[in-house]
Order: sequence, then structure tokens, then C-alpha cells
Amino acid sequence: MPRPGLASIRVRTTLAAAAAAAVCFGAGALWLRHELYANRFEASVEQGTGDVRRLATAHATRDENGLREFAHERWIAFNADRTVRASAGLEPYLGDLRWLPGPEPSAERPGPVTMPLGGSPATFVAVTVFLDPHGRIVEALTGPVAEPSRVTYFLQVSPAEAKAAIRAVDPVLAAAQPAATMLVAAVAWFVAGRALRPVEAVRAELAAITSADLHRRVPVPATGDELERLAVTTNATLDRLDDAIARQRRFAGDAAHELRSPLATLRNTVEVARASGPAAELPAVLDVVLASTRRLQSLTDDLLLLARLESSGARPQDRVDLAEIAQEQVAERRHGTGRVTFTATVTGPAVVRGDQGQLERLVHNLLDNANRHARTTVTVTTGPDSGDVVLTVTDDGDGIAEADRERIFERFTRLDEARTRDSGGAGLGLAIVRDIAVRHGGRVEAGAGPGARFTLKLPAA
Repeated sequence: MPRPGLASIRVRTTLAAAAAAAVCFGAGALWLRHELYANRFEASVEQGTGDVRRLATAHATRDENGLREFAHERWIAFNADRTVRASAGLEPYLGDLRWLPGPEPSAERPGPVTMPLGGSPATFVAVTVFLDPHGRIVEALTGPVAEPSRVTYFLQVSPAEAKAAIRAVDPVLAAAQPAATMLVAAVAWFVAGRALRPVEAVRAELAAITSADLHRRVPVPATGDELERLAVTTNATLDRLDDAIARQRRFAGDAAHELRSPLATLRNTVEVARASGPAAELPAVLDVVLASTRRLQSLTDDLLLLARLESSGARPQDRVDLAEIAQEQVAERRHGTGRVTFTATVTGPAVVRGDQGQLERLVHNLLDNANRHARTTVTVTTGPDSGDVVLTVTDDGDGIAEADRERIFERFTRLDEARTRDSGGAGLGLAIVRDIAVRHGGRVEAGAGPGARFTLKLPAA
């Protein structure tokens, strides 16, 4: 088995699968990183929401231990008149943060606030508390009391923990993505190889078939898919090719055999005349030469017609009256001096689509065959039948044995009783009839009548 190149289906399938896997795994890795970061940062926000509440409580109660816990955090607080306090880390940005929006006093869980901080976005969690004149936090406003002081606290949520989580999974993703892509490529390579193995077997067998061993056939895989149908179709094509070449070889051998007889007659006649010498023999010699030449010409014409029928393309589409052709040819034979009487009967319209000349030749051959074998009468009937046009030629001869009714349409076939060359043709007349009928979408069959009966059926126009 040859090594697959870059243009092979197996390589292209593997590359396509690997590329698709790389894209999917890459997109999945990005989605996983995003979701991991978002979830971890959301957890930090949740934690910050509780921390900012404790920060507000520590300021209100002046809890030094509590404030010391937020020594390294970044926070800012301002009251109703925008008096600001901030951690050391945020003092350079007070101009930007002074107008941070405060959460509504009725909000139970104020959401995070995001704003630019030194050119990059920063997220804060906020809480608003109310202090009484003694600095204590008022949990609820009830009754007519002096308006307490309102203070809003913002605590920056650090993304460090979310980034740390990302850094922890990045090496795993970096190693897993190419490994998974290579695994998919390996599986695709294996599966494509298994799937294409029957194709390679078909290709190898076809490459090994020559004109000397057309009996060989490609293996048919029992897969029940397109590959099995391809192998079946290939074998059917080989069957037709084998049959065509076999017929061509038989045809060539039979043609050579048929040509050899008149050529041998010509040669012998000329040699005898040359050896005998007297000019008085010349008319008889010329008669034999002329008869042999006519036989050669007839055989050559039949061979050329068969070759044209095999190489012809689309079916002819001219409107042809088959009954008219039959009547004209029967009328021509009535005026002859032959021993056989011809009659023609038309039972209805008999118009078909085809080639006028070929259909005339078809009827001519059927009548010639009937004339050769009839004793006294040949009857021709033409008419419509269930969407077809039917032409029947019946003679009162000895008839055709049932075993020979299909064989007589083969080329160069003459039944034993009719194999004398001076009484018949070369055995191509009925073969021409069948080829013309098939080319016109019809069929011709031999059956039993008083003698022999030939029935031609063609689609009506």
C-alpha cells in the first residue's frame, strides 16, 4: 500500500479533524478560564460585601483591632456632605473617587460598582450606614428623630485570588489542549484508514485488471454503506465491459471468418482464370467476381451500420409512420417475380419517434428474413397496442425452435437449416433489427406462428 501524500483523503481528513479539535478545545479552554475567573471573582465580591460591613462597624465603634484588619485594604468613605476618608492606597485617586455613587439606603444587598482607577477598571463593594448623634449605627429609622448622619463605605475587591485560580489551571490547559488534539488526530487517522481500506482494495484490484483477465472483480465489503455500493457498481461496470469486449472479440473473429470466404472465392476464381488462359472464360469469371464483390459490399455495409448503431448518441426524435414504411416495402415486393406473396394490414395509427432510414432498414431486414424462409406467404400487420406501436411479420415456413428464438438475434448467427451461404446473408440482419429496436426504446421478439413470427414493439409518438 503506497504511503499517503498530503493530497490523500486520509491526510486531509486527519488534518481537518485536528484543526476542528484544536479550535473546539481552544474555545473550551477560553470559556473555562472565563467561567473560573468569573466564579472566583464573584466569591471575592461576596466576601467583600461582608468585609465592607465590618469596616463600617469598626469605624463607627472605633474598634482599633477591627480597623487594623483593613490596614492593607483599599477603601474610601464619605458622608452626606461629601467629607472623604480613604486608605493610604487610594489617596492619590480621591479626585476620581469623590463622586462615586452611593447605594440606596433601602438596598438590602447593594451590588458592586466598577469604575476606572488609574487607567484600569476597579471593582468596589459598598454599604451605607446611618449614625446617631452619639456615633452609633442606627439599624432602622422609626419615629420622629433627628436625621442621623449617613456614611457610605467602598471597599475595593482584589482580583488576586481569581487570577491565582487562572494561573493554577493554565499549565493544565496548555498541556491538555495539544494532547487532546493529537488524540483526536490519531483517532481520525485510524478511522479514516479503516474506512478507506476497502477503497484501496478496489483501486489495487482495478489496477491489476488487464484486457487478458477481465473476469476478475473487485472485493465487495460487507459494510452496507456507500463503499459497498461503489464496489457493486464497479463490478457491474466490469461485467458490462467484459461482455462488450467478449462480443467485440467474437464480432471480429466472425467478421474475419465471413470475409475470408468471399475473398478466397475471388482469389481462387482469378487464379483459375489466369491458369486456364482462354478469354472465353472471362464472362464466367467476372460473374463470380461480381457476386463475391457484392457479398463483400453487403457484409461491409452491415458491419458499418452496426458500428454506427453502437456509437450513436441520443435517441432520434423524428416522427415516423411505421405503417407507411411497411406498406411501401410490401408494395415493392408485390411487384417482384418472387415465389412469396406479401400482404400488409394496418389496424390503426402507427406513428413513432425515430430515424426514418434506420426504421426502413429494420423493416427491410425482417421482410428479407421472412422471404428467405417462407413457403408462399408473408403477412405484415401494423397498429397501436397499449401505448406502443406493434409491427408483426409472420411467414408460413418451418418456424423457429424455441431454443433458438433468442440466439438468432446474435451477430453472425445462422440456424443449421439456413447456413448455406448462397441462400442467406452473413447472419447480421436480425442483429441489426434488434440493435435498431433497442436504440429506439423498443424490443423485438421471435415467436411461433404458422411458421415464424417476429413482433416489434416501439413507443408510440
